[in-house]
Amino acid sequence: ELDEGVVAAAAEMGLSDRRGQRIESGDALLYGRPGGPPHDGARFDCIFVDVFDGANVLPPGFLDDAYLRGLRDRVLAPGGIVVHNLHEGTDALASRLEGACAAYGRIFRSCCRVASLNNGAQGGNVILLASTGPSVSRSLCARAEEARLRWGLRFDAAARVEGARRFESL
Repeated sequence: ELDEGVVAAAAEMGLSDRRGQRIESGDALLYGRPGGPPHDGARFDCIFVDVFDGANVLPPGFLDDAYLRGLRDRVLAPGGIVVHNLHEGTDALASRLEGACAAYGRIFRSCCRVASLNNGAQGGNVILLASTGPSVSRSLCARAEEARLRWGLRFDAAARVEGARRFESL
């Protein structure tokens, strides 16, 4: 997270105090670069990418092959998942989404996308999931249930990711 205020709010709400959870703060593009953070060699089971500029557009660099390779090879734990939030609803956004799917597809072993639950006629969000493991959508529901039990989630995480099966290997 780039904004220290968001990190502070997460801590205030108890979202950063969970066992085994770590929130990193800083320029996310640095994580994909050699010598970039995390400097302690930590690997993450899940990396969330939710970045938009003032015009609500994904800034340059977040879909570059070098950045995605860096996440895959240096930051993501084996079998981990990248969760990238994108927008849909216009021709331009559809083109960007297809470009994102192609970029992740070049670098990761499996990739799928899931429409968020709040999408409307004007569009909304699409979650792109990428993993170094096989068939991210097949294992996703099982992993979501494990996460629900491990982290004490109060919602049915597996039901929220069921739509991934329809979009396997985009």
